Amino acid sequence: MLQGVFNAWLEYFHSLADKVGQEPHMRRPRPGPRQINEAEEALLWLRSLERDIAQILWVRANRKA
Repeated sequence: MLQGVFNAWLEYFHSLADKVGQEPHMRRPRPGPRQINEAEEALLWLRSLERDIAQILWVRANRKA
């Protein structure tokens, strides 16, 4: 550690009692190799489309509309 540099914040560990009644924090699973390849292919395919159509498809894919 560098001399003169320190952290004044205390470390806080959450106990089970702290988490009781809270909503669970859900995470999306990490994509596998196949899903990554499919996403890369889709992005390349989007580049070949007209800009307006590509934007519409991108918005729909992200479930914004």
